[in-house]
Amino acid sequence: MKKGSILFLAMIVMILVAGCSRKKEVVRYHSFAKQTWNRFDVLKFDIPVGKDGNYNVLLEASLTPDFEKEIFAINMLMVTPSGEERINEYSQRVKRQGKFIGQCNSDSCVLIIRLKEGLNLTKGTLKLEIENLIPYIETTGLLGIKIRIVPCR
Repeated sequence: MKKGSILFLAMIVMILVAGCSRKKEVVRYHSFAKQTWNRFDVLKFDIPVGKDGNYNVLLEASLTPDFEKEIFAINMLMVTPSGEERINEYSQRVKRQGKFIGQCNSDSCVLIIRLKEGLNLTKGTLKLEIENLIPYIETTGLLGIKIRIVPCR
């Protein structure tokens, strides 16, 4: 074999090995019909955890200019693959004096809430329930909620 062919083959093998050993994030998304979240519609996510390890659990809410509230408030119930339950309330400011703060483009803003950082999870299914705590029956201006499970590096 030529020296160039051996080098090329070795490079391909290294890329494949490196790509296979990486942990990847898992994403689940819930979109809202009519961009509205009913107060009593609890969102449920079953998220596979492929490997034991430490993970960051993030919630990303996509909001439109129709989102009128200054505060985004939720309750989270989490059941880890090992059966441990965690409950937390989160309240985060999204507007100041009527203007969005954070990451915005022309038609939406993204709010990121760190639900858990460095959470030690075992292989299995992470169960999340997200409840709307905004004190109105209908909350308008929501495109969707994304849950991201990101391996700690």
